[in-house]
Amino acid sequence: MDMHKIIREGLIPHQVEQSEGTRHCLNCGAEFEGAYCPRCGQHATVKRITMGHALHSFMTQVVGLQANLPRTLIDLCYRPGYLVTDYLEGKRRHYVNPFSTMLLLATLFILANQYVVHTDLIMATTNMSHELSDELFQPMGATQADSNLSAQMTNSMLNEIYANFGFFNLLMVPILTLPFWLTFRREGAYRQHPMNLAEAATAMAYTGCQNQMVNILGLPFITAHNIGTVSLIEYLVVIPLFLLTFWQMFQIGLWRYVGRMVLFGLLCLVLLLLTVLVVSFIPYLLQ
Repeated sequence: MDMHKIIREGLIPHQVEQSEGTRHCLNCGAEFEGAYCPRCGQHATVKRITMGHALHSFMTQVVGLQANLPRTLIDLCYRPGYLVTDYLEGKRRHYVNPFSTMLLLATLFILANQYVVHTDLIMATTNMSHELSDELFQPMGATQADSNLSAQMTNSMLNEIYANFGFFNLLMVPILTLPFWLTFRREGAYRQHPMNLAEAATAMAYTGCQNQMVNILGLPFITAHNIGTVSLIEYLVVIPLFLLTFWQMFQIGLWRYVGRMVLFGLLCLVLLLLTVLVVSFIPYLLQ
C-alpha cells in the first residue's frame, strides 16, 4: 500500500462522468454526447422531482454547496495542501468553493455558540476579563472601581468576539493573504508561473475552513472553567494542519520551508500590529 499515493490522490476517488451515447436534451432539444448539453448546460440525466431532489437543489443552487462537501472537509484534515493544489490547477468539481464553505462553517459556529454553549462562554469570558483586570491594574495601584470598569470593557469586547467568532475568522483571510502571497508566490510549482493574489486568497480561505472546523468541534467541550485548556488544544491541532497545508503545497527543502515560514510569521505579525493600530485610532479620527 503506497501511503503517499493515497494521501496525494485522496481516500475518496474522483469520479469522472463518461459519455453514454447520443441523446437529445430535454430542455433545448439539442443532440449531444456526454454528461451535459453543450448548448444550454443541462445535465443529460433529468430525474423526477422528489423531496430529496428539492433539498439537493436548494443546497447546491441557493446555498451554493454541492455533494462534495464531505470530501472537502475530510481532505482538509489529512491532505489540505494537495486539495488546494488540485483546486488551483482546475479540479474544482471535486471540492466545494472555500469561501462558501467558510460562510457555512461560520454560520454553524454562531448557531452552536448561541444555542448550545453561549451561557458557558459568557461565564468564561466574564471570569477571564476579571482575572485580566486584576492582574494588570491592581499591581499598578488602580482603584477597585477602575479595575471593575476595565473588566466590564474587556468582558464586552470578548463577548463580542466570541459571539461573532465565525465571522472574525473570515476577516483573517485578507490579513493572511498578503504575507502568504509575498512569501510563497514563487515557491515550488509556482516558480515558473507565480501565484497571484486571488489564488493566495483561495489557499488562505481553505486554511480558514480548517480553523472553523476545529473551533466547531471544540465548542461542546467548552465550559466556564476550561476555556483556556480547550483553546490551547484547538491551537495544537490548527497549527500542525496549517503547516501541513504549506508543506504539501510547495514541497520545498526543509530549511527553505522553515525560512519561508519564519518570514511569513514576521510579515503576519507586522500586518496584525498595523491593523490593531489603525482600528485603535478610528474612534479618534471620527471625533
